[in-house]
Amino acid sequence: MEQKKKAEEVLQLARKAGSDFSALAQEYSEGPTKERGGDLGFFSNGRMVPPFDKAVFSLQPGEISDVVETQFGYHIIKLEEIRPATVRTFEQVKDNLAVTLKKQKAKTLTFQRVTKAYEGIMRSGSLEKYSKEGDDDNAAEIHTSDYFARTELPDGIINDPKFLDVAFSLKKGELSSIVEIGDGYAILFVDDVQKPELPELDAVRDQVTADYRKEKSQELAAKAADKLLVASKEQGGLQQAIPKEQENQPEVKVTDFFQRSAQGKDLPPNQLIQESFKTPWKQKMTQTPVQIGTSYYLFEVVERRAGTAKADVAKRDEAREKLLASARKELVSSWVAALQSRSTIATNESLLK
Repeated sequence: MEQKKKAEEVLQLARKAGSDFSALAQEYSEGPTKERGGDLGFFSNGRMVPPFDKAVFSLQPGEISDVVETQFGYHIIKLEEIRPATVRTFEQVKDNLAVTLKKQKAKTLTFQRVTKAYEGIMRSGSLEKYSKEGDDDNAAEIHTSDYFARTELPDGIINDPKFLDVAFSLKKGELSSIVEIGDGYAILFVDDVQKPELPELDAVRDQVTADYRKEKSQELAAKAADKLLVASKEQGGLQQAIPKEQENQPEVKVTDFFQRSAQGKDLPPNQLIQESFKTPWKQKMTQTPVQIGTSYYLFEVVERRAGTAKADVAKRDEAREKLLASARKELVSSWVAALQSRSTIATNESLLK
């Protein structure tokens, strides 16, 4: 929670007028692109983990996302530019191809080396003996750590999901097979396993109470949002459905017209703005509550009007293609979901024996 709070503070700094996103990334980022001001370059849909991918491809140039959570931590994304997909000539890609081929060759050599190291460990009978007897030409780096928990990794432990999955699946005295991690490989040996110790209740009572209250309050908020949405649809709008003089009264905010790329402290969160623009033209009420962090939002589109700026033909065609691609994707997803809901899956037990 401390990391998320810090990310939200940085987000406020990023959204201030005149802020330098690159400078903020260099100061606050803990990722590998920190020195480049967080620049990830251009990449296509599907290249990043799903939550990150979804956030990036819902933005417009110049927009800054809300805090995005993935298995790697918390992220703040600013979309600088969108380029249509193109087929590049050999001259344009030959340098990148050369780099890719070199990486592939290096990876092949690394795999050969780690395979030889693995065979050496097996011949020696233990990792300790191998570390003393291994030949100098193929000496592999051996790192030893103290006990560690999956959620609290000390320096030197690789923060890679596959690496950690293997590490925490091994028993005392077990040696792993070769594990691929990023651009390299690792072999793990578990010297000892220590079971987690449960702290005394008195030591964690306040934290447990706070967590429980937070969980229950979020559960109650979700139920209240669902109930209010049903009432809004029945009574013809949010304003009509909100009970008068009720404790914990939902906050109602009416905005002026805004664009998809709008940002500002008087506007709804960016995720809510994007959801409102996805609403079909004739539909006014959101169909489900929108969860952002631990809060739940309902929105109602009071009025729509076309923007005053005229897009050039190229931008208009590009926007049309994006909308068509989004509609096709939505259609295919709905079709697959419908097929899955009507499907029956049978297992042939004889083939599994």
